[in-house]
Amino acid sequence: MIKSIFKLIWKRKRRSTLMIVEMFISFLLLFALFAMVLKNTRSYLEPTGFDYENVWVVNMNIWGAGLSDEQNELIIDQLRRNILSMPDVLSLSNTSGNLPYSQSTYSTTMHYNDLKISTNRVQSDDAFAEVLGIKLKQGRWYNKTDEGNKEIPIVINQKLKEAMFGDENAIGEIVHSGVYKVVGVVEQFKLKGEYSEEPNNFFSRFEPNHFDRIFLLKVKPDAGIAFEEQLIQTASNIAKDWTIKVEPLSNYRKDAFQRTWIPILLFGGVCIFLILNIILGLLGILWYNINNRIPEIGLRQSVGASAGKIYQQFIGEMLVLTTLGFIPGILIAVQFPLLHAFEIEDEIYLLAILCSVFIIYMLVFISSFIPSIQAVKIQPAIALHEE
Repeated sequence: MIKSIFKLIWKRKRRSTLMIVEMFISFLLLFALFAMVLKNTRSYLEPTGFDYENVWVVNMNIWGAGLSDEQNELIIDQLRRNILSMPDVLSLSNTSGNLPYSQSTYSTTMHYNDLKISTNRVQSDDAFAEVLGIKLKQGRWYNKTDEGNKEIPIVINQKLKEAMFGDENAIGEIVHSGVYKVVGVVEQFKLKGEYSEEPNNFFSRFEPNHFDRIFLLKVKPDAGIAFEEQLIQTASNIAKDWTIKVEPLSNYRKDAFQRTWIPILLFGGVCIFLILNIILGLLGILWYNINNRIPEIGLRQSVGASAGKIYQQFIGEMLVLTTLGFIPGILIAVQFPLLHAFEIEDEIYLLAILCSVFIIYMLVFISSFIPSIQAVKIQPAIALHEE
């Protein structure tokens, strides 16, 4: 059977080559789509290390008002005290602009002995961990007891701890040529949210009299529109020359989700459209082949070929063509895990290959089986009479 199928493919090599190319393209498209979906799904299942619920963001544009640093500092302090006095506010933290789910980053290189490690830095005051519900694995969060120390207290994530210290204890270590002192370690902190890769993170305490343009507020669960209006009114009364924007951190999360999934959905739509066109073309080719090969089918049935043999002939031919299209596609796909491309785990690439192969085989089988039913129903006497 296999030998006869290859003979048939060779006799119709021009049409067969087109089918092989279509299967090759379909495989690569599905492989890329599954790799992206599986990567993001796996990232989503990992904890972020912080809690976004009931957290609001007060974004203050303070630099266009033409005020001095001392005037801005007085306004920030007054805003802090007035907002904390609101009954719906549980805690408040002043932090740098690279807050969770934002597109802002603060990349720097951390030095430790002979190591130079690329890191992401988040600056904040003492209440940052309380507002975002960050849990410590070791040590403590920085606080007022660190004021006056020579080194700036920092908290690092477990990933950075392993990169710098391995299995050794990190608490109390002085890093970056004596600039920082490690006081705590958090298990995980995915700054960009659920669908991001966790970088080497460290959190540093604001130096005395330092402030930034972001407030993060932990509020009561029932805080809603009335709270938002009151918050905006309070901020506007104090900072009259500033532009102030207030919104829940969940809005930042929604924007991050859209940045992740909209390109994938668009790419997925293109993939589905192309694959459906290929499957419809496959159906058309099979119907055409069956109509042209009615005498051959009738002859085979007249000499005792069963319905199963007829199915095997047409379905087997399509599956062999599909397999020939997979071979170069798989050879290309396996290069990605071998090269560790795009920092995606090898098992995700391998699972994407398996999923792509399964989906295409299933679609080809179904699209081959439906026209094959027509071939089985052909009566030998009628087929030979037409011949």
